[in-house]
Amino acid sequence: MKILAKVRERLPNARLLVLGKKADFDRYVGSLADQLGVRRRVVVTDWLAGDELRLAYAATDVVVTPSTCLDTFGLVNLEAMNFRKPVVGTLFGGTPEVVDHGTTGYVENPFDVGAYASRVVELLEDGDLRRAMGDAGHARLLERFTMPRLARDVLAIYRAGRRPAALHPEPTPGPPRRKAVSFAGLRRRRNLGSGHPAIGGNREWSLYFATSSGAPVRRPAFGFCNNKSSVRFNSRSTP
Repeated sequence: MKILAKVRERLPNARLLVLGKKADFDRYVGSLADQLGVRRRVVVTDWLAGDELRLAYAATDVVVTPSTCLDTFGLVNLEAMNFRKPVVGTLFGGTPEVVDHGTTGYVENPFDVGAYASRVVELLEDGDLRRAMGDAGHARLLERFTMPRLARDVLAIYRAGRRPAALHPEPTPGPPRRKAVSFAGLRRRRNLGSGHPAIGGNREWSLYFATSSGAPVRRPAFGFCNNKSSVRFNSRSTP
């Protein structure tokens, strides 16, 4: 909401399209939207799928994913790239591995409201830049994130693991192992040696994040459009 308020200082007609549950929006950020005076510039669609989802992306000029959680990947970024939309993503979690900063969009700190809003405004004001970044994002999706490509990469890892042991010498032993000591929210792990693949180096401290079920958590998606009247779902930009 703070980013939207900042964007509207430059582009008063900007609207925010939120793909998420309206009840959650009202519960968590509704009061802030009222305080900032941007409630009337927000459209909440609830979860969408199929043609409705395609139309929502078609009505959007810029997709923003300002998550402050350590999302491991962020499929919303790929959805935007599939629909040739530039993304202003978060620097937290896995988004920087998906969004190529300066090529398919921008990666910014959502806590730096001014800088984040400036990137959104830049894209809303420059149609040529939006199209170029959207096309680059679509090309990156096809190059790196298709199911056949991911399947080949996973198979390559498994095949490498089945090679003779002579091709995989044991890592150089590190310092003596230490017993793990538990802290609140942080665990000091045993030192597993400088070459251990789970640690990636001679590190004593590791922090792990996972959902209790192991399933990915779907996050709301947000999109900006610079429309003088209201958000209109249409197919003018649908690939």
